[in-house]
Amino acid sequence: MVAETYEKTKKILETRYGDKNRIIQAHLDYLEEVKSIKYATPEAHNSTYIDCNRLIQALRALGEDVNGYGRVLAPKVLRAFPDDICRRWIVHAKREDISEGDLPQLMAFLGDEVDGILTTQKIRGETSSLSGYTSIAAMLHVHAKSVGTAQKNTKRP
Repeated sequence: MVAETYEKTKKILETRYGDKNRIIQAHLDYLEEVKSIKYATPEAHNSTYIDCNRLIQALRALGEDVNGYGRVLAPKVLRAFPDDICRRWIVHAKREDISEGDLPQLMAFLGDEVDGILTTQKIRGETSSLSGYTSIAAMLHVHAKSVGTAQKNTKRP
């Protein structure tokens, strides 16, 4: 199903934008326009993370080295999240001695943050539309390698 969706999306973009460079630019533009979280609900964090991750994965699928865009993309991604998460990322990056623009590390960090938010909601017994959620990483087939940790393998629905 994911492959079908990707192929359909790719065809729409090719029709609309014509060439690979225009498609890449469209993804970068979409990432620029990701809505900031206005109300810090677990659902808002979850959907914002998924939106950002999908756009980054689309760039990877187009053969782009997203790590090369890290200094440009990381601030765009962070801008969508609340200040407290941004601060935690900056502190985390400094403690781990990694670049604040390290996009794979940033996305792994944000995935962990969102999973923590969703798990906290579940522990507290709060009801939401995500009460039976699957972890973010599991939904997106994320294969992130954190500094000093083993590779995480996850599934996408």
